[in-house]
Amino acid sequence: MKYKLSEYKNTQGLRQIIALIDIPSINVKKGDLGGWIVHEGNLSQTGNSWVFHDAWVYGNSQVCDDAQVFNNAKVFGNAKVFGKARVFGKTWVFGNAQVTGEAKVYGNAQVYGKALVFGNAQVYGNARVYGNCQVYGNAEVYSNAKVFDYAWVCNNAQVYGNARVFGNARVFGNSQVFDDVKVFGDAKVFDNALVFGNAKVFNDAQVYGKAQIFGKVPIHSIFFKTQKVLEITSTKDYCCIGPLGSNRYVTFTKSNGMVSVGCFYGDLNKFKDAVDLKYKGESDYYAVIEYFKSILTK
Repeated sequence: MKYKLSEYKNTQGLRQIIALIDIPSINVKKGDLGGWIVHEGNLSQTGNSWVFHDAWVYGNSQVCDDAQVFNNAKVFGNAKVFGKARVFGKTWVFGNAQVTGEAKVYGNAQVYGKALVFGNAQVYGNARVYGNCQVYGNAEVYSNAKVFDYAWVCNNAQVYGNARVFGNARVFGNSQVFDDVKVFGDAKVFDNALVFGNAKVFNDAQVYGKAQIFGKVPIHSIFFKTQKVLEITSTKDYCCIGPLGSNRYVTFTKSNGMVSVGCFYGDLNKFKDAVDLKYKGESDYYAVIEYFKSILTK
């Protein structure tokens, strides 16, 4: 045994742990007081796992392997913290959530439901990760961001600000989703793409390459695969997209359905004919045309 429970109970019925042996790898010495648990099921008697400071681990939750919980963190419900994971600050991990690998959850973040955070992922700030979602790899979710439902955030992706990623959405690669963006449905944001502002990416839309999506624009059921920087801004009546082709910007006016780019000015059908003639089916202009069509249906 590496610890025992003190006789004293706090107001919530938790007992402080007392080290019975030295654990040099985590600077714990025999006789040191640790954090607070309810019973030995909360903290494994094997491995180098430990609960420090004023941290609480209670309910049916478990801390094991080489995991550590410290500061004022709380782990409860049926949650499990294992591997070499670290949970600290004022964070809560609860429900059936799991934090493992070398993942870190800290600040005022909360991970709950059946959420899984693993690998080298970090969840911090005031972030919320819940439902059946997964955050893993070197991904970071922070600030006031929320990831929930069955969404995944992985690789080196970052989700922050007031962004929301939910449904079956996937954010991965080196992509970043931030500000007030919503990514949901079966949408995917990946590679080096940036999505910010008040943009929405949903249904089966994909944003990738070096695309940049921002402004109050909905992206759905189309694929932006440009390797150039793609900027989208919109107001109530018009949308401007670019640079495309020979570094040009395409402006679409919803009220009259007209497209303007370079020397061209005409409706969507004539614009498509011009694109067909020049590009013969191989151009990012086709994704733009589909997007403009979707605007007309709203």
